[in-house]
Amino acid sequence: PRSIDKKVCVPSELKGSKIKPDPLANKNEKRRNFCAKFDGYGEFCETDHVDEALVPAPLTEKELENHAIFKVPIIVVPGLNHNAVRMQLETLLMNPGIKPDMVTVVYDEKFTEPASLAEIFNFKSAKLSRSTKYVYQMEKALEKVWELYPTATSVIVLEEEVIPSQDLLYFLAQCLPAVE
Repeated sequence: PRSIDKKVCVPSELKGSKIKPDPLANKNEKRRNFCAKFDGYGEFCETDHVDEALVPAPLTEKELENHAIFKVPIIVVPGLNHNAVRMQLETLLMNPGIKPDMVTVVYDEKFTEPASLAEIFNFKSAKLSRSTKYVYQMEKALEKVWELYPTATSVIVLEEEVIPSQDLLYFLAQCLPAVE
């Protein structure tokens, strides 16, 4: 082919428009915003982990596919240890077949951090009026569960600092007929 001989003048200073880079495909904005707002979550908010997806574990036991255990509401009643709440929610999410819309974190109206934490896990949250004792908070949580899930016949309650195993729902699925 023939050679192209073009001559142009380029100014010493180029003016352009700013472009916004494409977002990272694995960026977890909810988690990043949470970690920027709250301190003390250690490894959960470290750079190596902050963009990890928080997704429910898929159901591996096909015989449990339409089991009633997945329609039982799970209420988390957090205490003051925010890392224990985080671990509760992480291990709940690791339970195969978990339905995030069936998990509700109840929290004292004065301490909204658990609600923000529940949001990044795609769990629900419900505010409770202020209580002076944990026993009153628990009582209000149980009242709230029947408000939120009026047709439920059972409920799973996780108290403060109770870290469930990753097979909690599998175990409870086997126990549910005896409970009923």
